[in-house]
Amino acid sequence: MVDNIVYYECDVASREQVEQVALKIKERLGIVSILINNAGILVRKPLLEQTHEEIQRVIDVNLFGHFNTLKAFLPDMQKLPYGHIVSISSAIASYAASKAALFTLHESLLVELPESIQKSLFIFGQLSTPMFSEVETPNKLVAPVIEGITAAKEVVQVIKDGRGGEFSMPLYVRYMGLMRVLPAGIVKAARWWSGGDIAALGRKVA
Repeated sequence: MVDNIVYYECDVASREQVEQVALKIKERLGIVSILINNAGILVRKPLLEQTHEEIQRVIDVNLFGHFNTLKAFLPDMQKLPYGHIVSISSAIASYAASKAALFTLHESLLVELPESIQKSLFIFGQLSTPMFSEVETPNKLVAPVIEGITAAKEVVQVIKDGRGGEFSMPLYVRYMGLMRVLPAGIVKAARWWSGGDIAALGRKVA
């Protein structure tokens, strides 16, 4: 335990659990002014080898977990003269479907929420966290692994500075959007060269 820090455990995929914890936090600490949506799980299998239950669980945690916390904390946060919402996305392909949805969710928040609430979206590559402990990165020069503490410090600094916007780590993540406009052959060659698909799935892909 750390002094001055209170822990509450809940399943972010459960609206009821999130609402119960939100009420406990409000009763003990008051209105939440900073919300960091970071929960995520990873199923390291190709699509056809994943069960429907595994797919549903990834979507429930990685995507609907964000909606549940936003619904629980935003109404009160909007009553404050300030606030900050941080969404943690990813460039890792294995759970990209759920994390990619956070881009458009972030864009919706930019339009719907008042300027008094900062909106920040972080897009990280592979992190040195237990969830990715079995993921080997073939090309660490192109796609270096980020230390979890480094990512955490970056998030905290952005919050302290009161900055909204999109933030990417490491450098290659900033240019992944270009992949959508490049010819398919170049994209396939780049993915093969980086070895990212092999790392994410644990095997060679076609």
